[in-house]
Amino acid sequence: MRQFLRTILASRDRDRSSIDRINAMRSEFARLSDEQLRVAASKANQLLPFVAAVAVVASRVLGQDLFDVQLRGALALARGSIAEMQTGEGKTLAAVPAVAWYARGHDGVHVMTVNDYLARRDARWMGGVYRLLGLSVAYVQQGMSHAERCAAYSSDITYATANEIGFDVLRDRLALRLDQQVHRPLATAVIDEADSILIDEARIPLVIAGGDSDDSALAYVADQVVRNLLPSAHYTVDAGGHNVALTDTGPGIAPDMLKRIGEPYLSRRRSADEVQGEHHGLGLGVFIARTLLERTGAKVSFTNRTFPDHGAVVQIAWPRNRFEASETADEPAT
Repeated sequence: MRQFLRTILASRDRDRSSIDRINAMRSEFARLSDEQLRVAASKANQLLPFVAAVAVVASRVLGQDLFDVQLRGALALARGSIAEMQTGEGKTLAAVPAVAWYARGHDGVHVMTVNDYLARRDARWMGGVYRLLGLSVAYVQQGMSHAERCAAYSSDITYATANEIGFDVLRDRLALRLDQQVHRPLATAVIDEADSILIDEARIPLVIAGGDSDDSALAYVADQVVRNLLPSAHYTVDAGGHNVALTDTGPGIAPDMLKRIGEPYLSRRRSADEVQGEHHGLGLGVFIARTLLERTGAKVSFTNRTFPDHGAVVQIAWPRNRFEASETADEPAT
């Protein structure tokens, strides 16, 4: 118990010292022009000077100063911890220094909120702060087109609900071509209302079902490919867990089979572009999964397996032998 209390008190002392240093640096940054301030923030490789610069930017753009409790919350988020703040303490503004800190490398940051209104409001409200720092910001709303979503996710900072982000991830996994996907590689997520998103909403899985189509050609190719897969050598079956997984050598035989079996058959039914598109990404993996399921009676899950020159097979499940993939919203709180 004593050690626990000492840890808490040490953390408070560290935060107090950090906040005092940030407030001292804010006075120095306040004398800089907007351009000088942007350059100073871009060159700040340490957290405290960066937070101080963002605090000055927020004061200029929004006319609101970050109080000590907000600075403490920003430091907690930027260090990968959970910050609990009371209503009225200004958590929306408190998150801005941490979000900007993660976004400074331009790898993309998702800011998850609980509804479309907050995503739109916060992106517009805090957008001027990010733009003065040289960062782009956008938001995703229900009903947006594919092009609008691509543009939003390509920004340095994207505000959206957990459901919108989660369903877009699932749709990307069902895409047969890269240009059908909206996300770029995922980097960081900062979560508003973490208890609601990570606990309450996470209890309900996100489920997407594929549309009806003529899949007989791919089904035939998948069946022929699976006939050439050898148990243990190319895939393993976990009878107890009802799972099937490809081994490291399993995907290696796929390219030759596609040339020998798939392309001649499909080329008689579809154009070359359609054949190449359907072999990409999830398309072939879906039917290999289905065929393995039918042969073993197991639920199939392929993760991070790659067919050279034919895209990657990502996680897919066939719980009732239907075109169905699911995932529970489960982004890490940062």
